[in-house]
Amino acid sequence: MKIHKEGIKIIPIAFFAIAVLDVIIYIFLQDYLIFYFLMAVSLVLAALVVYFFRVPKRLIMQDEKHVLAPADGKIVEIKEVFEEEYFKDKRIQISIFMSPLNVHQNRAPIGGKSLL
Repeated sequence: MKIHKEGIKIIPIAFFAIAVLDVIIYIFLQDYLIFYFLMAVSLVLAALVVYFFRVPKRLIMQDEKHVLAPADGKIVEIKEVFEEEYFKDKRIQISIFMSPLNVHQNRAPIGGKSLL
C-alpha cells in the first residue's frame, strides 16, 4: 500500500499527538479498566489515520465509451443547475458523498474540447 505525499507529512504529527495522549492516559488511568479501552481506541485511531492517506492501485479499462467517476463514494444527487461563473448556462451537477473510509482523491477522468 502506498501513502499519499501529504500523508507522509501529517501521519507523524498525528502519531505524536496520539502518543502524547497515550502518555497522559497512562499517567492518570493506568490502574483503571478504562485504560485498556482507551489504548485500544488510540490504536484504531492511528490505523484510521494511515488508512485515510492510502493510495490504492487502480486497474482502469481505457475505453472512449466509458465515463469514470472522479472520486470514490456514493452518488447522492444528479440535477440540472444553472452555472453562472464560467459557462453561464445549464449544466448537470453530480454530487458524490465521500465517507472518511473512501479514498479522498479526485481525478479528471474525462477528456474533451471546450466549446468556448
